[in-house]
Amino acid sequence: MLKLLVCSILAIGLVHAQGLSSCVGRCDDYADHSYTCQCNTYCDGYQDCCDDYTSVCLGASDSCVGRCGESPDTSKSCQCNTVCDNYNDCCADYVSECQASTSLCAGRCGIGYDATLPCQCNTQCPNYGNCCTDYSTECDTSDGTGCSKPGVTQEEIYAISLSLYDLDVNRATASDYIVDIQSPTSDSSLQDNSPYNFFTFVNEDLLNLPTYQALINLLDNYEMIQGKDENVDQVETDEIYTFLNAFMSTEIGKQLYTFLSSKGLAGCEDEATFIENLKKMWFDLYSRQNNAMDTSGFEHVFVGEIKTDIVSGFHNWVQFYLQEQAKNLNYFGYTGTEQPNLYGLHFEWYGYMKGLSGSSVGSSPEYDFAIFTLCHLTRPGSVCNVLLRSDDNVEVNRSIQTWTWTKTTPGDGLKYVASAYFIL
Repeated sequence: MLKLLVCSILAIGLVHAQGLSSCVGRCDDYADHSYTCQCNTYCDGYQDCCDDYTSVCLGASDSCVGRCGESPDTSKSCQCNTVCDNYNDCCADYVSECQASTSLCAGRCGIGYDATLPCQCNTQCPNYGNCCTDYSTECDTSDGTGCSKPGVTQEEIYAISLSLYDLDVNRATASDYIVDIQSPTSDSSLQDNSPYNFFTFVNEDLLNLPTYQALINLLDNYEMIQGKDENVDQVETDEIYTFLNAFMSTEIGKQLYTFLSSKGLAGCEDEATFIENLKKMWFDLYSRQNNAMDTSGFEHVFVGEIKTDIVSGFHNWVQFYLQEQAKNLNYFGYTGTEQPNLYGLHFEWYGYMKGLSGSSVGSSPEYDFAIFTLCHLTRPGSVCNVLLRSDDNVEVNRSIQTWTWTKTTPGDGLKYVASAYFIL
């Protein structure tokens, strides 16, 4: 009989002890420090909630479990994002579920940039070197085709951009061209401050090199006015591939492909896939006006186009020279210059004004195509800082602005080039 009484007392004590550390029957009670833990909305802030507080007291819409970083949702009684503190509508377990893990990606993969957090968990964080330590293991870093994209650091962009510059053996030398910059001007001036051509002389032998010829053959393939459908026939398609193959035959093209392949940005298969990706990004058509298939990245950057009553794009010196020689272009003056041979050009083309064209004068077609492609893929829609060499062989930091077309895409995880140019 005594033994049975002792067992009963022990059992009651065990139940009582379990009750002291459980929220069963205690949800939303006032703090009671006779218990080892609490079960009210303040316990998370004081970090004294019972282990079963979430499961016993909080419903799915009242908890941050699996919801950290989600957009505000008014259908739920509380929120789990970085602004909930400002609106006093954080869930009771927000601190323990979300803030305690701000240095990890668990539950945060794909969330947009948040400057209040110590590290990021989105597809751009590898490029800016601010990923959380578990990003590569917690988040999907592929493009949906099994192609891993580890990201590109600024130091890597500096290194590859300088290498591309040094490999530009087809760049014009000082004896290959002469420019007459004449008078400075503003990008809004309607006054012609420069009565003479910008180019006084260009070595025609330079323009007969394979990549130059391949570029020149493309320049007359486009409707100048936006809003009119482009018609690409087989001859023009062949000219596109001639240019791309000529580009890939250069050391610049090969070096770019090798680098982008190592970063999962060249198509994840072979060189032929990379060429197809280049064609899609640069040459496939999309619509800027009137729902017409009226433009491409190549046309905008290398050829130029008329947008309503102004010149849009047009950032290539070979096109500038040829249009000036054909008397279709009137140079008004320069808005700025930087080493090496970077000019801000202000001009009139077919009677339409171009405010500022940031152009690298003398660089080869393969260099321009490579450096813009590098920046489009590694710093899409943003400023891309690269290294070049000045005339006295000093490394100089220059900036390229890239823009991506966001209304439509060519598929395969790619983005259309909208524009790319040197910032002056």
